This record gives sequence, structure tokens and C-alpha cells, in this order.
Amino acid sequence: MTSKKVQSIFAEDCVQILHVLTKCPNNLRSPTLIDQLLTAIRQRIRTWWCFTAANVADLFEAMHELNITDDQLTNVILRQLAPLLRSGDPEDFLRIVGSLSYLPADDRLLVRTHIHRRPRVQKAISDNLAQLARLDSDLQSM
Repeated sequence: MTSKKVQSIFAEDCVQILHVLTKCPNNLRSPTLIDQLLTAIRQRIRTWWCFTAANVADLFEAMHELNITDDQLTNVILRQLAPLLRSGDPEDFLRIVGSLSYLPADDRLLVRTHIHRRPRVQKAISDNLAQLARLDSDLQSM
């Protein structure tokens, strides 16, 4: 895939291509393609936020599987964490929280800082946990 083709792909599609690349053997992964996809994602989310909670979970999972750390990308996503957590379903919430736990120590410190300093993120986490608790009690009453 050429650089021009990657530049014409939407950010959400770049994430899905990265996610698919995690399923390919290492010898079939093109490091240049991965770099081009990450560059395209970085450029697009700086100007227009287009990700759903599922997209973010896919991106973090792909970055973990491909051993990619990107402080800039992580920071931009964390700035959108409250709306992401409010908009997703419980499964997406659990996927995002799980993928955040795989981040390197410096990025986990950044996550803790975002949670600690932003009441909206705290509220979104609290609401999601309450929703999960209700789901659990509904299942137990069956």
C-alpha cells in the first residue's frame, strides 16, 4: 500500500487495518505500512475526532500486539476519554480499561493523571461500573 493510498483512508479504517495486521505473522507485517497508518491516524485525530469507544479499544489493542508506544497518540486519546467512556457500551468500557492496563509505565502514569484531574472521566468510570454492577445483579436474579 502506497503512502498516497494510506493518506486517503479514514482514521477509523487505518485502525482496523492495524488491528488486522496484528493477526498476520510478523514476516508479513510491513513496518513502513504500520508507520504510515500511525502517521495518518495522528494527523486525522488532531483535526477531527472520529473514533468510537470500540475504535479506541481496537487501536490500543493493536498498539499492544504490535509493541508500539506512542505518547502523543495516547495523550490525544486520553483527552477524549470521558466522552468515549460515556458513549460506549459496557463491553467497550472493559476493553478500553483492559487495554489501558497494558500501556507502558509512563503512559499508565499519564492515565492515572487524567483520571485524577478530570471529574468527567471519574464520573464516566463510575457510571460504567454502576451499569456493570446492575447487569451483574440482573443476571443473578434470573
